[in-house]
Amino acid sequence: MGQVLDEEELGSLLHLSCVVSESLRFEPAVSTSVTAYMTKDVKLKNLWLRKDDKFIIQIRHLHMNPDEWIEPHRYIPERFDQNSPYYLTPKGEKRNPFSFIPFIGGKRVCLGKTFADLTMKNTISGLVNSFNFEFSDEKYKTEWPINNIQVNFQVPMPV
Repeated sequence: MGQVLDEEELGSLLHLSCVVSESLRFEPAVSTSVTAYMTKDVKLKNLWLRKDDKFIIQIRHLHMNPDEWIEPHRYIPERFDQNSPYYLTPKGEKRNPFSFIPFIGGKRVCLGKTFADLTMKNTISGLVNSFNFEFSDEKYKTEWPINNIQVNFQVPMPV
């Protein structure tokens, strides 16, 4: 039986962190935010949102933005390693912090983010240590199964 890793040891496993982040970038648990609406008129750069305008954030589309990600449709865990050339945008710049938001962010970050992160790392390390894996269907070596779960209710966005 393998050694049980504590929280600090799990956090120190850089490649495991990269795999978890890239998996969440490639296939976030929820592909869109809940529908929100504005409580007053607001201008975001060149975009005007009026009071009662409804909007959602397309998380998966942000995660596949070719302006922010080198080869966005390839699974490359090293893009979350600061020493990798994939860590930067295609122009060689630092990515926008909102280009990767599997748990949204800012004031509305998911309360379960830390728990989910530790649970994923713990589960993956335990499974990889205990089992040998192979593809049940060879097509999944080149095709990605689609996650199609969506939450749909409205939340006010006070500004």
